[in-house]
Amino acid sequence: MIIANNKMATLTPYIDEYELQELIAEKPALITDEENSEELIFLKREVHLKATGKIDVLMMSPAGIITVVEVKLAKNAESRREVLAQIFDYVSTLSEYSYYDLDRVTDNRLSEEVSGLDNSAELPRIIENNLKSGTIRLIIAVDDANDNLRRLTRFLSDHTDFDLNLIEIKKYRNQGTDIYSSSSVIKSSEKSNKTEDSKEKFQPFFNMISEIWDKKHPDMPLYGSAANYRQILIDDNYKSIHYEFTYYDNGLQIRLDNELSYNSSLEKPVSQVIDQFNGLKIGEKAFNVRQYNKKRHTGRVLFTEIASNEIEQAVYIMEKLIKITKNEILNILKSNY
Repeated sequence: MIIANNKMATLTPYIDEYELQELIAEKPALITDEENSEELIFLKREVHLKATGKIDVLMMSPAGIITVVEVKLAKNAESRREVLAQIFDYVSTLSEYSYYDLDRVTDNRLSEEVSGLDNSAELPRIIENNLKSGTIRLIIAVDDANDNLRRLTRFLSDHTDFDLNLIEIKKYRNQGTDIYSSSSVIKSSEKSNKTEDSKEKFQPFFNMISEIWDKKHPDMPLYGSAANYRQILIDDNYKSIHYEFTYYDNGLQIRLDNELSYNSSLEKPVSQVIDQFNGLKIGEKAFNVRQYNKKRHTGRVLFTEIASNEIEQAVYIMEKLIKITKNEILNILKSNY
């Protein structure tokens, strides 16, 4: 909820993806890099590319960088992996296009926009070179960026040279007027930049967590060496079920994850146990449940979020979460031993 005109503006869902597409086409500033004062130039919506499919929104920067925008709403069930595969497929197809091919599929809007720019004489060559080299900006625009999309986008951003960005655009309503809030969730220019940089960024935080946790709970060590999370296993035989401290740029999650394969006989009963803790409160923090929703995994995530600097509170909440939930889940697992 945000405040506008001294009134509370309420979060409002988009009617469909076409509404969000149209919004971005009309207001390119919502996805324009804040560090770049030059706003993106809208070219066309629903751009058909040979047999690949159609780009939701196509834009360009005044410097000649083509921008592909893929729009997705959280309510749509399409796999996040499919979304990422689709957007990279567009890059592959565009790399085979000439400037004139791209001008044709935009109904000559590209050449019209280029002709009005100061560097119009060189832009066709620059654009074509960028296409051939795969120098294309990729933006996934969503109303709500879930965990899996964040992780997949972060991984690809950190481990590839693609300019891949994840942007969240929320819609609010205040006295009949729509208000929009845009925030960059994953930004290619601040990747942290490769995996080692990410580890270096988060390592001091996890060192502090580990120091406190290991002293208090030597029988439940923290596992993992990933850049942004550490896990506590419920049972050594079931590593797909674990507690987790997950660090994001904007905060920390304390979680209980069931990542069992959908064909595991335990997936459903474990998920049912986790579901019953939806709304659990530890102090002032309430836990919510969401479906894990990862290919071949359909379990649950029980989670709450706190500020990333509240390390003592994070440890306390994790201790309580384990005390409340662990025995019930172990009972399910033991029935399968």
